[in-house]
Amino acid sequence: MPTYGPPFPGSSEPWQQPEQVYFEDVEEGMELPPKTKGPLTVTDMVVFSGATGDFAFIHHDREHAKGPGGLPDIILHGQCKLAFMTHVVTDWIGLEGRIKKLGGNYRGMDVVGDTVVSQGRVKRKFTENGENLVELDLWNENNRLGSTVTGSATVSLPSRSSR
Repeated sequence: MPTYGPPFPGSSEPWQQPEQVYFEDVEEGMELPPKTKGPLTVTDMVVFSGATGDFAFIHHDREHAKGPGGLPDIILHGQCKLAFMTHVVTDWIGLEGRIKKLGGNYRGMDVVGDTVVSQGRVKRKFTENGENLVELDLWNENNRLGSTVTGSATVSLPSRSSR
């Protein structure tokens, strides 16, 4: 699946504009194309720290994370985990789709060396107040723990009939 912006380091995904998905094309239970990030590096963690301004030691300092932090290694920011899930959604809905709501719950830690796969599935599609809406179940999995984030989104999609 193409990606909107520059691929994540370690990704083999090309940089292209995604095809537009229309409300009529969606079926409950259909899978969204997954996105793979990683293996995560210390540089990835530091770059995201800089982007968010969150320089908590557990996100960039191995000695602190493993010592006083008591963690297995530097951990990925929660906001970055949600961004990974959002990437699945934005590429799937295309340029004419809109995210109405998105959120997630952290279930496990992603650390340096992990590969994170973000995925989604259509839970429900419906029309409300003339708007074509789709509810999605979302999740991230890593190669060590399985699911590390679960979430959901509601998106609005264009209709082929209104073109």
